[in-house]
Amino acid sequence: MTEKKKINVLGILAAILSVVQIAIGAYMIITLSKYSGISESLFTSLFVSLALILFLILVMGIYGLTCRKNVVSVLAIILSAGIIAASIYGIGYINRLEKSIDNMINTETEQTETNTVAFVTFNNKELENIDDFSMSTKFGYIDNESFIAGNVLALEVLEKNSLYVNQVPYDNYNDLIWGLFSGEVEVAALPDNYYSMFSVNDGYEEYLDQTEVIYTYSKDMVIENLGGNDKDLTTEPFTVLLMGMDEQRTDTLILASFNPLRMTVTLTSIARDSYVPIACYKGQASDKINHSRTVSRQCTIDTVQNLMGIDIDFYVEVNFYGVVEMVDAMGGLLLYSPVTFVGQQAGYENDSTGRGHFNVWVGKGWLQRDGQQTLALARERHAMPNGDFDRQQHQQEVIQAMVKKMLEMRDVDKILSVIEAAGDNVKTNFDLNQMTQLINFGIKAINTTYEGKITGVNGIFNIINTRVTGYSSSTYNDSLELNLWIYKLYKGSIADNKAVILRNIWKDDTLRADYSGEYDTLYPYYDQYQYITKDFYNEVQVHEPTPDTMPNMVNSYTLKDVKAWLKERNWITLNVVEVKEGDELYDQGYRHNVVIKQSINSGKKTSNITELTI
Repeated sequence: MTEKKKINVLGILAAILSVVQIAIGAYMIITLSKYSGISESLFTSLFVSLALILFLILVMGIYGLTCRKNVVSVLAIILSAGIIAASIYGIGYINRLEKSIDNMINTETEQTETNTVAFVTFNNKELENIDDFSMSTKFGYIDNESFIAGNVLALEVLEKNSLYVNQVPYDNYNDLIWGLFSGEVEVAALPDNYYSMFSVNDGYEEYLDQTEVIYTYSKDMVIENLGGNDKDLTTEPFTVLLMGMDEQRTDTLILASFNPLRMTVTLTSIARDSYVPIACYKGQASDKINHSRTVSRQCTIDTVQNLMGIDIDFYVEVNFYGVVEMVDAMGGLLLYSPVTFVGQQAGYENDSTGRGHFNVWVGKGWLQRDGQQTLALARERHAMPNGDFDRQQHQQEVIQAMVKKMLEMRDVDKILSVIEAAGDNVKTNFDLNQMTQLINFGIKAINTTYEGKITGVNGIFNIINTRVTGYSSSTYNDSLELNLWIYKLYKGSIADNKAVILRNIWKDDTLRADYSGEYDTLYPYYDQYQYITKDFYNEVQVHEPTPDTMPNMVNSYTLKDVKAWLKERNWITLNVVEVKEGDELYDQGYRHNVVIKQSINSGKKTSNITELTI
């Protein structure tokens, strides 16, 4: 009788662990089911197998408890402990995955974003902080509420601090900073990254170096966002705007379309300096298209929609740090460069060390590239034989190579590392179901077709690469002697690229034949990775009258280039200083045989120049 009353410790422990492993296993099944769209057959097999194992262990635990079978209880304890340990390890992976994907996805029509306004002075020692403001202080701001920093936050600071100033309104940031440089205003309300925004413009750095931030104010603001939609991406054509970000500028803009019925992708590049009507400006005034992102992401999306006459369904925004980290997580990419060059290094979000230095070596030919080399290749235009066209082509090739590598990756740790890098650096309005749909669609296409099995992504997608072309022009500020280089687009090129995209997203598995663009007549005959581009259109080119000015030679002109430029300006005397290792100006980060400094700033009228030292 005494023997029968003993507590069955092993049986109880086995039963408890069996229940625990059921609970943890159920949590894993529910969580993983969100990703079942990647491979329904694989996940179904996984879920059924896991459920059977969990049920078997539970039966063993109950049997060991009720029938006092110690051997069965011990076995149930061992199996339960193993399942629990593996599940906890797996949950760690799942939580990392969930966090990264949550960081990426934004399907709401409104979102919260931190904005910062900087009060900036130019060569002014009298205004050191906002306490020095008076009613006579000329304060420049943007007269448009779409500009969060330059309008909403700027006016909020004035109100909160009871600052009464002489308010001078401007239409956009470029006009405002010109007003600051020329003395029209003493203080300008600009985004906190204004220096990097404008330093890419020839001649601006000389003035930017004389600016000083005397006050900043940050606030989380609710802004408009292109929300997601419920398209089935495996059956419905869709468009995506791909934006490559550098310091809140869209240095890369590619309008992509995908038709799953014909397995055709179009990638249309829009140059960052394209001078186009900006959707959120008053009267849709024209400016460089990459300036639209300094207002908001939605402003860029609306601007591209208006420009191309194409509805944009989705966006993917990637900052340059993300490209480096994602490519490194993939183990590099095999990419082609037509030349050997030394490219510009990218900094990182929390570490700008080395940023801007030319010390990234990129070799000629097909080579495995790490993240820094990949980004340098995607950004380089000066060293390329075809300039900006080569840069746009390389950006498209990098995107294709990254997609190809992702779809062909099978290493779980690598995939997770890429997703984590993306989670920190990518924003999109694709929802989770649509993302898994796309991955599943690509994997199925690879695994179920002869071409896919032999050549991977290359064999299954017909990729049409295009770009919107235009011509060089400029707008000149005579009082500052500043020349802003711009790129005006051909109307014919916009129409032809629109025809290619509209034809691709036609909801049928046959080609639509009612577009008459010149590209369209060639469309069926272009093979994968073929570029459809017409560089010149017989249109009237419209230019503002501008004087002959000094170009920015730094990091782009060789001595031969300088002499060729001076040949037509023989009144200018040239002095050449060769910088050698050990000299004060020597920096191994500079490119060899290229101008590193010039005595006359770009934008100055050549008619006023008699001598140039490089």
